Amino acid sequence: MPLKRRADPLPEKGSYSFSSSTMLNPREQTVERGNLEPTKPCTDPALWRFVKGVEVLGTAEGGKELAHCKTPTRHPTDHADSSGRSAYKFRECRSTMDLLRFVNRISVSLAILATSLNTALFAAQPPAPKIQAHSHNDYLQKNPLLDALDQGFCSVEADVFLVDGQLLVGHDKSQLRSERTLQSLYLNPLHDRIRKNGGAVYPKGPPFHLLIDIKQDAERVYETLDAILKNYRAILTRFEDDTTLTNALTITLSGDRPKSQMLAQPVRWAAFDGRIADLEGNLSPHFMALVSDSWFNHFQWRGLGEFPKAERDKLRALAAKAHDQGRRLRFWGSPDNAQAWREFQEAGVDLINTDHLRDLADFLAQKR
Repeated sequence: MPLKRRADPLPEKGSYSFSSSTMLNPREQTVERGNLEPTKPCTDPALWRFVKGVEVLGTAEGGKELAHCKTPTRHPTDHADSSGRSAYKFRECRSTMDLLRFVNRISVSLAILATSLNTALFAAQPPAPKIQAHSHNDYLQKNPLLDALDQGFCSVEADVFLVDGQLLVGHDKSQLRSERTLQSLYLNPLHDRIRKNGGAVYPKGPPFHLLIDIKQDAERVYETLDAILKNYRAILTRFEDDTTLTNALTITLSGDRPKSQMLAQPVRWAAFDGRIADLEGNLSPHFMALVSDSWFNHFQWRGLGEFPKAERDKLRALAAKAHDQGRRLRFWGSPDNAQAWREFQEAGVDLINTDHLRDLADFLAQKR
């Protein structure tokens, strides 16, 4: 049945809004009686109503016929068939659009809330402790100690100099700053964290190790250090001639080590870092709990290509010998990549030296 216009025709000239105040992005568009093409494309499909055979008031993008447009209050016209019945009844849709807009806003808010909760829950989960991970020259990291803790490291290294009665942290004297003391960067944060976590750096986790490398003037540095460590003895491992009382934090002295001075003490708050040659001696494991050495003093492999079998066997034999004596093994200056880490892990090297905290943490997490 052919369709016809209602008796109330459109005026000869005039403009009709193709948008509504309820639209998220209102856009006014006009048509005229003599030219029914919109002056701009109508880009809001939610407001289009298409009725096949109805006189076209305008066209939308893609050539679709636009049967009517919506004003901020009511649609301007209606259409009826020859019997006078409404062929397409236009109705107010402001409430529908408001509801859609409200639902959209709620959906966005819920999505943001869910993301925030997931982030907070993830951040609240402490990293799994990685007992083989050792942060070499940790003070060179962007956030000394904290970056290592964020990755689950259980061992860090700090070099110290004695300056005006303070133990300052740095690789050489040009890096020293009065505010970067051993206490401020390491001892105090570790003490606070241990108290907060009920007696451990990681809740119910293994002991944490702080390797202190004395750069020079061993005796004077140790005298100052020993006095400082006594203030933290509640969290420190205690070493005696034939006993080790393990606590949350274990200190080991490396670098320029005051061996005789330490041996003369019946009670120590730090262990002695030996060398591979010391495995042939008779020092107590309660005194020399760790053995460290330069990788290139004993091996030629640079971490690229196949690890020579003879060197692999030698590495495993050294690890086994240290373990038989109740000591742990570490190398400095060792290859620092995944291939080398795999060899160290399989050989039983206790502390894997790295400057690449995130990479080693990811490697060890995958090997769990």
